[in-house]
Amino acid sequence: MLPSPLLRARSWKGRMIILFARGKPIEIELARVLIDTYQKHVGKKLGELSSSLDEIEEYYESLGVDYRLVRGLSILLERRCKFSKPETLIQPRRARKTVFELCNAKLGGFTTSQEERNSILNKAAWDLGISREELEESLWADLEENLNLIDFDEIEEERLLKLYNQSLLQTALFKALSLILRTRAPGRELKRVLREIKFRKLMYQAEKEDGFLILRIDGPASIMKMTTRYGTSLAKLIPSIIPLSHWEIEASVVRRSEGREKRVLRLLLGSKERDLFPRNERILDRYDSQIERNFSKMVSALDWKVEREPEALLAGKALFFPDFKLEKGPLSVYVEVVGFWTSNYLQKKLKKISDVEERLILIVDKNLACSSFQKLPHPVFYYEGRIDFGSFARFLSRIEESSKKMVDKEIMERLVKVKLEDCVDIRKLAKEIDVTKDQLLNVLKQGIFKGYVVAGDVMIKEELLDRVRRIVETSGTKFFSEISKLMSNAGFREEFHLPLIQAAGYKLVWRSLDLSDAVIE
Repeated sequence: MLPSPLLRARSWKGRMIILFARGKPIEIELARVLIDTYQKHVGKKLGELSSSLDEIEEYYESLGVDYRLVRGLSILLERRCKFSKPETLIQPRRARKTVFELCNAKLGGFTTSQEERNSILNKAAWDLGISREELEESLWADLEENLNLIDFDEIEEERLLKLYNQSLLQTALFKALSLILRTRAPGRELKRVLREIKFRKLMYQAEKEDGFLILRIDGPASIMKMTTRYGTSLAKLIPSIIPLSHWEIEASVVRRSEGREKRVLRLLLGSKERDLFPRNERILDRYDSQIERNFSKMVSALDWKVEREPEALLAGKALFFPDFKLEKGPLSVYVEVVGFWTSNYLQKKLKKISDVEERLILIVDKNLACSSFQKLPHPVFYYEGRIDFGSFARFLSRIEESSKKMVDKEIMERLVKVKLEDCVDIRKLAKEIDVTKDQLLNVLKQGIFKGYVVAGDVMIKEELLDRVRRIVETSGTKFFSEISKLMSNAGFREEFHLPLIQAAGYKLVWRSLDLSDAVIE
């Protein structure tokens, strides 16, 4: 974060527009010059560094660069420095006390000539048992300008500009009344944000809208009145928000106009601008137990897509973070694996789980089970020691069966939007509408498409079958390879030759492992 006077922003139609550093050549050049200046002044006094920085600011200001950018970058670089006080034979405060007392006693408090000054300093040095030069080095050694720059943690200019942008955004939020975060990020990413909200003693209300999770963040006193007292705490959330895979923030920020009147401006920003900010380490999937790791492998083998720590679910106005999300076509199920929970934590967790409206199943260790699980509005699968593959497969099958009407309805709605060809590869169609082949076949076999028949993994227009029969009957051969050539000449794609022949009432007889020997009967 930066001092408020260094905020670079303007207002436009009730909005606050932050003037970020966008990597222009002159900005990169300025960053490089400042970095080099700090590096060259290692081993020198801060006063010398400050003089050089003043010259740089004056030069770049003459080129049209905002002085606030120069100072903002300088502040960030100064935070990467280590300074030390000069070593002196006596404490600077003691040296000054001795000199001032002598000056008061002999000259009434001040000197009027160089001769008088020399006399006082020589006498003070004698009284302190040090040389005149050592006394002068000690007198003002504790002033900031006399600090020694002993180390500088160098940084690349592009990263410096991105850190500056992050600090600028935080500075803009100093006077924020509240912050709204919209995100589609998975739960494993969002947990860090919630930890920061709790650590900063802020509050949030959660809701969902159009696929977004919305967090309205403010502080306790905001319930009573509009206040900017939580602005700094809101600003400190930014480093945890920027790494999210998707985010949009909206803040109401109090800003004084040139006439010193207060105005409330809207600040809008999103992850589309992520390249302006520093990259953070990606949050990797991790498992809290071997049970969870084995569960993930097992469910994947059952033709379900498995997502570890998916998006957060609403539990009233709070958030619940399930362990997994299972998907099979239109059907999605959230899973919470109940391992070791203390009784107090368990009761709080069960209360939150009971408020979750999405389809949720609980995987519960029998040894930890209690009657409270039976009162939950969600199905429970009990295990002992390990999760039995067969038992859980049957459990999921019952979930699928109970959801069949919903799944079929969703598939039919998706099929309405698809333009069907005369021959349809069911596997490809299933992939196109994002369902499993078995789910799609189950719907197609209900005969929802009049004039089509299903043959294996292909759906075929019935009127094509008479053409296929004529080709077979007039071919003068029974060999599949020769009939296949005739079908290609008639415009049928090779991948559909065998399904078409079978749908027309013929069968393929293999006489060897060579397809060219196969015949049609």
